[in-house]
Amino acid sequence: EWEGMARMAIVILVVLSHSVSGFEPGVGASFLARGRPCIAARPMRSVSAALRASADTGAGESIVQRVNGELKAAMRAKDTAVLTALRNMKAALLLAMKEEGTDDLPDAKAIAIMRKLAKMRQESIDMFAKAAGGEERVAEEAAELRLIERFLPRLADEAQTRSWIEEAIANNPAADVGRVMGALMKAHRDDLDGKLAQRLVKEMLG
Repeated sequence: EWEGMARMAIVILVVLSHSVSGFEPGVGASFLARGRPCIAARPMRSVSAALRASADTGAGESIVQRVNGELKAAMRAKDTAVLTALRNMKAALLLAMKEEGTDDLPDAKAIAIMRKLAKMRQESIDMFAKAAGGEERVAEEAAELRLIERFLPRLADEAQTRSWIEEAIANNPAADVGRVMGALMKAHRDDLDGKLAQRLVKEMLG
């Protein structure tokens, strides 16, 4: 129960970071890392079923509608771990909807929120991977990350990213890494894998 409440609080902090200055992206991972050691991790044993359902449904629906649909399916399946992950997502989306004064969110805004949640999960994975006995927590966080990623558009692969970088460099011959990355983010923010792009930009600028 304590762990579930902690996760919900962190989700709210993530969404509030849209408007609160000085929020550190790693705060969620740090908070979880200080969790009570007596609480055992609960890996998502049925996450593969949830992922298959997410892949097979949701055509034409908004991300908010898809999350709600998956939440109902997880409730019927009595899948506690998947339910917790989906409730965290819904809490973040609901807070954003409250701020917007609407009962739905454009996918662009929902994607931005989901990316923040995914980043928080990855930070937790990195942190627990370095901790002694953190294997179960890594598995739990990785399962939740995979579930979040099912609601995100697929990012551009290396070939497409290289093509965009070549175009950005051609348009800015004297540009450095920062300027090229800025141009890429401006043009392809929702489709760009930032880490991949940064590695390729450094490589291609030599």
